[in-house]
Amino acid sequence: DGANILYNFSTKTQATLPAIWKDFSFSPEGGSIVFKSMGREMESRYLATASPDGSNFKVITTLGDQDRTVFPTWSPQGQIATMFIRYKADRQQLYFLGTNDENFNSIPLPGLGFKPLWSPQGEKLAYQVYSAATDYRPSLWVVDAAPDSLGANRVNLNLLTTVEKCAWSQSGKSMYCAVPRNLPEGAALA
Repeated sequence: DGANILYNFSTKTQATLPAIWKDFSFSPEGGSIVFKSMGREMESRYLATASPDGSNFKVITTLGDQDRTVFPTWSPQGQIATMFIRYKADRQQLYFLGTNDENFNSIPLPGLGFKPLWSPQGEKLAYQVYSAATDYRPSLWVVDAAPDSLGANRVNLNLLTTVEKCAWSQSGKSMYCAVPRNLPEGAALA
């Protein structure tokens, strides 16, 4: 029915959150959520935070028609609540938002179709993008993601796979990925 239900297993209580809220991410300590509030009108669409039961609602910024370029995904360190992209020709620039108007470095993305995967401690960010250089197949990259080194040590892993097929080790020093034997040209577009 489109309802968003939060159930707290510790307190055995539940809360019903507005149906227009979507794409939830819990803060590392679990005391807050970040999400998109998608009202019918463009002027009533927000990126926001709240307590998990829906109280303490706070707008971070307006979304307007940018829903597809905003990724509410709290960093494991808790300082970054959301990522968003801006297009520049055949590239994207990745920006990071905190909950208190922090100004973090941005990262150039060598392609389109960005999808992220944080390391357990938030020190690294794996992501996939595609471009003509990869024959429109998803390519895997890793970059430093701690606020003080954000964007440093960007590495193309030369793996044609998606972040959904990857898992970080608990230490965040290794990552395991399934890589298909053959990924057809244009696979990222499908």
